[in-house]
Amino acid sequence: MMNGQKLICKKLWPNWLEGDKEARQDVADEYAYQNSGMVSDTSKKGPGGQIGADFVINGRIDSIVQEVGKDKSVYYKLTLNLTNLKTNVMAWSNHKQIRKTYKKKSIGL
Repeated sequence: MMNGQKLICKKLWPNWLEGDKEARQDVADEYAYQNSGMVSDTSKKGPGGQIGADFVINGRIDSIVQEVGKDKSVYYKLTLNLTNLKTNVMAWSNHKQIRKTYKKKSIGL
């Protein structure tokens, strides 16, 4: 059984800064404020000067839980894919598997 499936999606910018929708909205809000008349024309910034993303990285984390007696194992698998936005070709893909084991503690007298 698969537990905790989670999608990860972030954009990698050419200068390796991470961007996300919330951060881009913050920038858009600042542009709107600067164009509201509250900021001088000589110092305000505007849209159109940003560098576009060349690649997008996305992936997923899957987990499987197995319990046998007092032992519990959780297997995690992280899969990542890097796609070239110009060609839509997958430029890189990799995965990593991790196993965590736990012993259940019993309380007794």
